[in-house]
Parts: sequence; C-alpha cells; structure tokens
Amino acid sequence: MKISPWNIISSQLAQTPQVPREDLSGQTVIVVGIARETKCETAEMWLLDLGSFDSVNAFVDRAESELPRVDLLIENAGVLPTETLDGTQDGWETAFQVNNLSTSLLALLLLPRMIKTAQEFNTKPRIVVVSSEVHYFAKLQDKLHTHVLLVLNVLFVRSLAERIKDKPVIVDTVNPGYCLSNLRKGLRGFRAAMDWMMEKLIARTSEEGARQVVWAAIGGKDKEDKLRGGYISQMDVQEPSDFVLSTVGKTFQEKIWVGMISELCAVNPKLEPIVKEFPSKPVGETGAVKEPEVTRTRKTSTTSPALDEAMKARSTVAPDKVEPQSEDRKVDVVDKPEETPAAVETVESKVAQEGQE
Repeated sequence: MKISPWNIISSQLAQTPQVPREDLSGQTVIVVGIARETKCETAEMWLLDLGSFDSVNAFVDRAESELPRVDLLIENAGVLPTETLDGTQDGWETAFQVNNLSTSLLALLLLPRMIKTAQEFNTKPRIVVVSSEVHYFAKLQDKLHTHVLLVLNVLFVRSLAERIKDKPVIVDTVNPGYCLSNLRKGLRGFRAAMDWMMEKLIARTSEEGARQVVWAAIGGKDKEDKLRGGYISQMDVQEPSDFVLSTVGKTFQEKIWVGMISELCAVNPKLEPIVKEFPSKPVGETGAVKEPEVTRTRKTSTTSPALDEAMKARSTVAPDKVEPQSEDRKVDVVDKPEETPAAVETVESKVAQEGQE
C-alpha cells in the first residue's frame, strides 16, 4: 500500500471517532510515555529511562515482583533523531535505542507475565507499540530518520506476532496521527517553521491521537485475528507499506529480528529462555526460518545505512564519553529518554479519560 501527502492530510482533517470504552476493573495497564499530569486517580508513576538498558531491566524486575498481572502494555514513548550522532550510556544512537531496542526489550521481557496473566485470568492481554503513517515513506537506503525508526517498530510487531500466534497475547502497532505535542520542540529553523504551520492547519489534539492508541488496546474485539501483528490507523486495521509486505521487506524483517535478539540477549540473559520458547519458524509460515543462535558476535554493517549509522554510534561512542542529557530533556515525558515515566494503572472503571496521553 502506498499513501500520498494528501492521504495524510485528509485523514488528519477527518473527524476522530469517540474512544471505545471498557471496564478494566482489577486489570493492570502499563503506559510508557504518559504525561506527568493525568486524571487517572489510580495511576502510579514509575520511572523508566529507555536510554538505559539497566533501567529497562530494573523496571521489569520491579514489575515482576510487584504486579500480579499485566493486561496491557502500551509503548508510547519516543524521541526524534538528532542531526548529530547522539549516543546513550550504552553506546547506541539515542533514538534507535529509545524507539526500537529498549521498546522491544521491554515488550519481550514482560511477555511471559502477560501470557501468565491470560492463563490465570482468562483474558487476552495486548502489547501496543506506537508507530506512524510515515513508515510508508521508509526506504532501505535512508539514513537514520524518523520514518526508518518507525518502520522498524512495524517490523518488530510483525515478527513477534508471527512467533506468538499460538499464545493468548495480541501485539499490534498503531498510528495516532500527527498530534500537538512537545515531541518536536527540538526542531530548529525551516523544520520548526514547517512544523508550526502544520500544527496550525492539520494537527490533532493529543487526546484525539490517544483515542487511536486506546482503540488498539481495547477495540476491534470482532477482528482479533487481524489485530495480531496488525498496523492500526483510523481505528481500523490497515495494510502497511509496500516495503513491509515485499519479499525484500520480509527478508529485512528477519535480519533485523535475528540481529536484535542477539544484541538484547547480551543485554539481559533472562531473554534467552523467552525467545527459545518461540517456534523454530514463524507460526503459519511454510518455509523454515531459523531462530537466531544467541551469540555475542557484533556485526559491523547491514543492508541499511540507517542501521549502519546506529551501529556506528555503538562502536564509536564510549559510555564514559557520553555527556549526560541536559536537564531540559528531563522535563517532558515525550521528548526524553532520560527518566521517561511509565504509568502503571489499576483501572477501576474506564480506560478512556480526557487528557490520557
């Protein structure tokens, strides 16, 4: 499927339906990347720094010890790539680690608890990864731009969904649309001027964007099979980009999965038994796809300049050389990997609330 800028504009200007509602009494919802101010009175604020693998591991350890169940995991946090090579304490390019590596690590480590939740409480937990319609414009030859990072999220969701088709957990990815937020506050010059103009003309409110995320989390009960690995936009399952569906895209998807699993198993050995539970080939596929052997060998190049750029950060930015994130990046939930809060909500009545994002 291909889309044009006009398709994006028309969808932005279309009326956003009201959010679906469901009683989630007694359930636990983890929302990563929520505003510090929320009207949900049952929410607890936990700190999670997606720019640090240690922080992700510590968050999961706390969740396993304190949360008897995890029903929904909504991964909404993200940052924009910077013009310069910006590395984390772990040595990866910041946006790549925050938007992709840590996001994937969190989902994989919480997966066993969500499967256990489904078995003990007869529910169907969901993992929702926020992406965007700009993934339609991603190309392998692109450098590390937002649309490349977002297509990687789409590919991760599809890879994971293929491997857990026989599990009572649904994983999908959602496009909230172009929304008013502080995500782009670091833009300067012409890009900042264009963003200001687009916000005035077509941007949704963050609450309207949040409706799409809520739908991905609790909507579509009549099409749950389509939700598995599905790309959701306009509160419906849509066809992803032609690249994602192409032979080249599927091959690239497997390469990304193999490389990512290898890296993340090195980050947290607890991941090894989790991925070993996956079938030796994606469920439903006829051709065998060998799961990666857990290895510590680090590749130096890929088929994508974008990932080569992220690996360059990995090889050239030593952890003790990385400057601490400036204080202003600790202020806003959306714009920072530093101390990104994750709200753990035991929702007593309705998941949809004004100002949820």
